[in-house]
Amino acid sequence: MLLSVKNTTCLNSGMAATFLVGAQADILYHVLSHLATDLPVQNGGSVPFLWRSLPSQSVLEHLLCVLEIAQKPPKKHQWHHPQMELCGEGGGDDSSWTRFQEYASLVQKISINPFVHTSMKLDSFWPKLLAVRASGSTPILPRLEVVTLFSPDSFQYCAFDMGTLCLLNPSIRELNIVFSTTTPELDNGLRRALTACLSSPQDLKVLSLEVPIRIMDIETLPRLHSGLCQFKLDRRLCIHPDQLTLLASLPNLERLSFNLSPWDPTRPVAFKELRDLEVFSSDLAAIGSLLTHMDAPRLHSFSFSETQRDKWGVGKFRAKDLPAHLQTLATKWPALTAFEWHCNRPPAAADVDTSVGREAGRSEPLAALLAPLLSLRALRSFAAHFYSFVVPYAPADFRALAAAWPALESFRLCDDRARGMHPGDLGALVAFARGCPRLHTLHFPVLRFDPARDSDVASIAAVRQLEVERLGAAGSGGAHWLRELKVRYVIFPGLRREGEVDGTAATAALLQECMRKLFPSATLRYSATTASRVYYRKISGSLD
Repeated sequence: MLLSVKNTTCLNSGMAATFLVGAQADILYHVLSHLATDLPVQNGGSVPFLWRSLPSQSVLEHLLCVLEIAQKPPKKHQWHHPQMELCGEGGGDDSSWTRFQEYASLVQKISINPFVHTSMKLDSFWPKLLAVRASGSTPILPRLEVVTLFSPDSFQYCAFDMGTLCLLNPSIRELNIVFSTTTPELDNGLRRALTACLSSPQDLKVLSLEVPIRIMDIETLPRLHSGLCQFKLDRRLCIHPDQLTLLASLPNLERLSFNLSPWDPTRPVAFKELRDLEVFSSDLAAIGSLLTHMDAPRLHSFSFSETQRDKWGVGKFRAKDLPAHLQTLATKWPALTAFEWHCNRPPAAADVDTSVGREAGRSEPLAALLAPLLSLRALRSFAAHFYSFVVPYAPADFRALAAAWPALESFRLCDDRARGMHPGDLGALVAFARGCPRLHTLHFPVLRFDPARDSDVASIAAVRQLEVERLGAAGSGGAHWLRELKVRYVIFPGLRREGEVDGTAATAALLQECMRKLFPSATLRYSATTASRVYYRKISGSLD
């Protein structure tokens, strides 16, 4: 079990509200809806804050029912899903509608599930409410800025309710469409509905389309939303390199995420304002070609995810070609501050013998593989995720990275298949503590600690020396900034003494003492394992 460690602080009212929304949103907003009948907005205390971001449109439905503007007929049986109905022809009295508008005008962000258990409707509850109660062109949510459309897990008995789109208004600045799946029966209707969504906003700044079907042509994007600052296209859909020039024509585009098709880009493309780029591709060569032909003078964050096309062949290719592409990246953008690399395994790889994969996917050691990036002295965030082959790493690799990136604030390394093969050690933590004083997040896959080894004896002495230096230099104010430490596995020596249960209690206590001296502001918890020559045995879930 992976246990993450974060420094605990008191929640302010905003954070507490966010937690309640996530944990018991329906109950919370049902209560708030009842309070709204007697509690004007101006006397609502923290209530207005809670109405700024709604987890679903059901919150508004609760309020309409409580104010007797609308009602939901009782269910006749388990499979009956009645729709909301207006109370009378006018939908309640004017005072109730005024109270509803007070709270509706607070809403700036909402998530909407537009799917219902009935056939598709063009004239459902929300259009009726808008026709009866809204005056002129006044929208139901006049201050709405951020909308997320999401889907349930199953579409088997669902249809898209076009009426929910009445909750949108032309003033929204951020639109996120997140549908994990769809069905052939829904595709055409879904395209019509989502096309309507995309054509409505007049000043859209953020657009995220995580939908497994094409609902718009890239060619129309610059014409419909020329002021777009952020654009994300579903990773299951590919963009041809020739279409990049269309995206580059967006003058204010700062963040971009897309899946690049395997064809190598050959045309130069310039992004004048691009700062954050995330690229997915099944072909590392295509990503390398993009870096070669792309001009983005303001780029400071680069992330790429390579989805492998076969089981192990791509691993060999990466070991040979990745450093060259990283050299291009480091040369063209020497001021880069964030770098992330995901290597995703193919679907069938989970059933493959990992020992075969280890040999086929062997690559250069970590520091050698990333050598071109060591020149990026301004780097503040580094993340690497390996899922299909082993990248060897040793304490010397971590010392090299810590020395190269003094401004580092976040270091995340995930290697699910390298458990115990190439662990770090206490010396690696000492290197980060000494070389990266601003580091606040540190993730390690594996760490080995054995106080009988000469290297760990030297590291323990280094920990004590560093503690003395900090106290002498700045007293308690010299403590390290680290707040989050996540170690997937800590490997201790195997059974040592007859009569002991695991032989690691004293060793674990010593490691914990060293970690507290290195990172006094972080809470330390991790998974523990004992090692023999050929296997690992889980002995405890965590150490406090």
